[in-house]
Amino acid sequence: MRRAAFLLALLALAACDSAGPSAYEEQAVVSSFLEVGKPIRPATLTRTFPLDGPIDLSRLLITDATVRVELLAADGSVEATFPFEYRTDGVNEGRYLPLDRDTPVLGARTYRFVADVPGFGEITAETTTPTAVDLVEAADETIPYQQGFGPTFRVTPSSVPGGQPVYLIEVAAEAADEYGVYERPDGTFGVRRLNLEGRFGPTPGAASFIEDISCDNLAVQSCDFDPADFAAGSSPLLNEETYTRFPDGSIEVTVPWLAFGFYGPHKFTLNALDPNLTEYLGTQAVQFNPTTLSPGEIPNITSNVEGGLGIFGSFASVQVFSSIVP
Repeated sequence: MRRAAFLLALLALAACDSAGPSAYEEQAVVSSFLEVGKPIRPATLTRTFPLDGPIDLSRLLITDATVRVELLAADGSVEATFPFEYRTDGVNEGRYLPLDRDTPVLGARTYRFVADVPGFGEITAETTTPTAVDLVEAADETIPYQQGFGPTFRVTPSSVPGGQPVYLIEVAAEAADEYGVYERPDGTFGVRRLNLEGRFGPTPGAASFIEDISCDNLAVQSCDFDPADFAAGSSPLLNEETYTRFPDGSIEVTVPWLAFGFYGPHKFTLNALDPNLTEYLGTQAVQFNPTTLSPGEIPNITSNVEGGLGIFGSFASVQVFSSIVP
């Protein structure tokens, strides 16, 4: 859910238009997300570049826009306004930060993103936020690896006004061991665990894969592949019908063992997405995994931004913690 705005800008131009070629026109790109129950997040504005020319990184960020988010009433009028300011303090380089960093985002409400961008005009986008996801029953504190179908927990489901909620699960090992490059007896190079105190090793499937990795860049004895990639990941988009529903209305979420590359403490984040994020992530997945589609058939990234490109979306989330042991 957290792709760089730079990547978003390039991908928006990468797909082919089945209607035929058209003249390239530089556009502003929005990257902004709201999380229900949390203060409004920073936003990013960038510009597109043509694929057949150089990318001028000094011009990538749009720094002179006037940005705000509006909370809309049921009749479409503005109930509250949250202005932003551009920051260049190193930590927040290239982002617009809300001046109000305390007011939480409300569930089942419509918010509008507005940016007045010199050279591009007014850019707008709207999102209707999902309702909150509340934890009903946490996962077991400690779970033996491959016992049952995977860690389970129960939540009250989210709802999206006028639609069906779509979920995405993020899994992160919080104490995965680190790795270093070593030379094998046959002169080839691979990676192996550093066995650091308090860090946990890989599950059997991940361990066998890591042991067979070859490191080609022998001059610096480093690998392009990072075994820590096994430490975190996310599910595909999941419909609510994927889960078991209980009489009290709660649903049971199971995280399959396939999602685990390491033992040790884990954090599971269940995200309920608004339709904007659902559409965006769905088309983004096809951009990365076109399977048998030819270039002319790969759909463009879905953008809900008027006057530009990008994504202004919202989500609700709940986090659960558990430790996986052999």
